[in-house]
Amino acid sequence: MRFTERTYRNKVLNHSLISYQVKVCETDLFISSDSDFRQVARQSVHRYRGYLESYIKSHPDFLTSLVPLKLMIWRQTLSET
Repeated sequence: MRFTERTYRNKVLNHSLISYQVKVCETDLFISSDSDFRQVARQSVHRYRGYLESYIKSHPDFLTSLVPLKLMIWRQTLSET
């Protein structure tokens, strides 16, 4: 995948907010908030990426599909966490 600079992020800067990036693998978030939630955001990204990566291990077609796949029941739901 070719890198594309995200220049649109410069247009949303608000000087009354703290802005920061959280990057984990392909996940790249730009967050603006009144407090620094960088650690909370990073923990959440790791948690939810973990769910996706686990699902992909048992359903590898999900990773590359460009069309809807037959629904596979995911035993651990997000509400259980």
